[in-house]
Amino acid sequence: MISKVIKRDGSSIPFNKNKIENAIILAMKNGSGIHMPQIAKAIAQEAEDNFSKMESVSISQIEGFVLID
Repeated sequence: MISKVIKRDGSSIPFNKNKIENAIILAMKNGSGIHMPQIAKAIAQEAEDNFSKMESVSISQIEGFVLID
């Protein structure tokens, strides 16, 4: 399971799937205006599953996954 996320400044924080979900919801509201939390939750879960074998993951990797997914 992912234990940490490497931020842009090089520091690390514990992985938190809810932060990914909240960021997706915020992007939905500010982009298209569509608010579909169940989709954000599913994408956040897929991200966690996709990176589950890694000890750490960067913000850029998460963003790349979310944008492609």
